[in-house]
Amino acid sequence: MEQSTKYGIFLLVFLIAGLAIISVSGVLKQLINDGTGNYIARLAGDRNGKAMIDCHLDSQYLHSDLSLRAGDSVTIRGTCAGRWVNIILLECIVEK
Repeated sequence: MEQSTKYGIFLLVFLIAGLAIISVSGVLKQLINDGTGNYIARLAGDRNGKAMIDCHLDSQYLHSDLSLRAGDSVTIRGTCAGRWVNIILLECIVEK
């Protein structure tokens, strides 16, 4: 099922064992190295910058040189862990 949200993000949701696997397409706002070699890709969630999506990249991206840059259009798939301040996706892979 594909939906357009009020934030202009397209979500493709699959329910597997009660977990939501979500693909998000958007503009990369920031690529954060957490200091241990793990990366978080932060996507802009809406036009006014209040909503963000933090995509915690899978361990296959540990210590790697990612070719992602702020402003890139990307599609990332991960397990939705819910929302705190931002929407949080875990074990993410970059689809494009």
